[in-house]
Amino acid sequence: MMDEIREELNCLAMAFWCGVGNPDELARWADAVVLATDELHPLIWELYPLPAPELVEGLLLTMAADLNGFRPASVEAEPVAAEVLRRSLNAFTARDISVQALCRLVDRLDILFNVEMASVPRPQRLVADGRGWLGDLYNCCDWCDDSWTHETSAHLHDEAVRLSRLLSSK
Repeated sequence: MMDEIREELNCLAMAFWCGVGNPDELARWADAVVLATDELHPLIWELYPLPAPELVEGLLLTMAADLNGFRPASVEAEPVAAEVLRRSLNAFTARDISVQALCRLVDRLDILFNVEMASVPRPQRLVADGRGWLGDLYNCCDWCDDSWTHETSAHLHDEAVRLSRLLSSK
């Protein structure tokens, strides 16, 4: 149970760092932690009531670093980021997040893993289709602006479905 709680903390921290964190998931996680364990990080109480969104990211990143040694800019964070992406792709195809939110996520992940960490040796990629675990999302989001909608971005939807299936099979 504790391993699952710690893994979900990393996933929540990465999701909020990427700007796609869900306050409902945060509340469920915090409640589960309080009910399931005596090993509470002192910052857990700062999540009650849910703080302003701009504070959540810092709280989660601090807890994840203290408890798990987790940092978004690390080789160990790549599978966590891929899971956040998979969940976000599913939310996008269900129309629970906007085109712009998905493209901001893609941009943030691309900058971190394909630019800032490009020279860092990493284990075998998560998706073995030659395009990496971000697939062709960066190109699909190219030129994205406020006018894009789910209806006008079929190319992005198709890539989201394809990549979500690939990430789900890993």
